[in-house]
Amino acid sequence: MNKTFVIIGSSAGGIAAARALARLAPKSSIVMISREKELPYNKCFIADYIAKDEQEQLFMTNNRALPENVQLLLGLSVVAINDQQQHVSLDNGQIINYDALLVATGARPQKMPLLHSDNQRHENLFYYHNLWHANLLKAFIAQNKPKRAIVIGGSISAVEAADALHQQGVAVTIVNRGKQLLSRYCSSQAITLLYERMEQLGVQVIHNAQISDFTHKDNHITRVTLDNGQQIETDLVMCAIGVNANSELLQSTNVELSDDLVNVNNHLQTTVPTIFAAGDVILVHDRVSGYKKRSCTWPDAMHQGLIAAHNMAGKEKVYEGAVFLVDSHFFGFDFVACGIRDKKIGIITKKGDNWLHEFQCNNDNQLLFFVMLGNIENLPQIKRSYLTRAQFDVA
Repeated sequence: MNKTFVIIGSSAGGIAAARALARLAPKSSIVMISREKELPYNKCFIADYIAKDEQEQLFMTNNRALPENVQLLLGLSVVAINDQQQHVSLDNGQIINYDALLVATGARPQKMPLLHSDNQRHENLFYYHNLWHANLLKAFIAQNKPKRAIVIGGSISAVEAADALHQQGVAVTIVNRGKQLLSRYCSSQAITLLYERMEQLGVQVIHNAQISDFTHKDNHITRVTLDNGQQIETDLVMCAIGVNANSELLQSTNVELSDDLVNVNNHLQTTVPTIFAAGDVILVHDRVSGYKKRSCTWPDAMHQGLIAAHNMAGKEKVYEGAVFLVDSHFFGFDFVACGIRDKKIGIITKKGDNWLHEFQCNNDNQLLFFVMLGNIENLPQIKRSYLTRAQFDVA
């Protein structure tokens, strides 16, 4: 009997699942629903799109397109999931039945309540997350030619956003409530290399500070006041302070959640057998350490979508866990971090001209964590050592 598979979300997990289901169950009906109006695209290239308008690598086109037997419903939102009767309700009144459902709804950017406290829409306030946000930003830059920008946050996303704005010729100030950027990954020694490059380029960083007030005029934020009393004039504000999982649809079902994240088994199946989940919305375990945390990378989400599709189609496939590897490129540096950094374990450092590597090993010389800034030529060998648990020779 032909089945109906419904996928909510058109990002990494949803794209991978749709492709796999089209191959595994070619006579079945596959419906992908996305609240975004754009064709599926790769969020990893948002920063390049903002900085350089590189659209070709952004969109899932040509040989990377979705199969023809996938029905793609764009610009529509699922407003309810009925896990008893196995159907989803859309905001246009449509009801779609399913035999198996994949929730790949991703995450949304955290908002700063202070910047929305006056209940006005500030035309120069942006969030760094998806293509809709990026298009709003690019249109604003083209029309208003801003000279100064404030980026709020200390994460990889904040640094990527700052770099993209810098490449657009905007003078950037990063406001970070922590004591350093990328503190989840880098020691104070490693981050110094990045600070030196940013200083050379005129990018300012203010640590241990938060926005306590702001001034606006004509629906534009013109000045922010920090909790240390400092005031900064600005033409644009970019917020990159984190994300929240889009799991609200599941709160009225029998699917088990841990805070806002979906609990899944090693088949990416939730506590409701006909509902599966993948991507930023789920809680996963690290393949090496076993620690559980939010799924947060595009490659892992793609892999999860593939695994989920097999199990939705009745072809058992086991998910072995995530590899917590993040990679980026900003201010001329390649950046890779892998594993979960333990601040109680000593760091082994290697460095050269414009590059620095840091490693953490256990007592058996097995690699637990590494970060690479600048030179990543040896990444395949180092990653292989990390995954195979072989003894690691830092030299």
